[in-house]
Amino acid sequence: MGEDVRDGSAERPRPLPVRDRARRPALWMAEDAARELPNLPLEDALQLVRLYAERGSPKYERAAMRWLARYLTEGSPRLQHFAEVTTDLAKLAT
Repeated sequence: MGEDVRDGSAERPRPLPVRDRARRPALWMAEDAARELPNLPLEDALQLVRLYAERGSPKYERAAMRWLARYLTEGSPRLQHFAEVTTDLAKLAT
């Protein structure tokens, strides 16, 4: 039927090389780092939003919406740029 895993013949997943793991920070570590800052800079908040999207986190959409609200109030985006950023964030969700 299937491979007998007891005899070790089943292929085991290979761990990511160290350099790949360094490029993929743990989500919980990024969240902890964000919580430690009294005021997370907008650029850092966007990186966290992108990390949520990469990992398929259920927190993504809400975090993206909060980031967009901050972007409107803290930044001074032109309408066209805001529309482009919103579109880019929506694409990350798919």
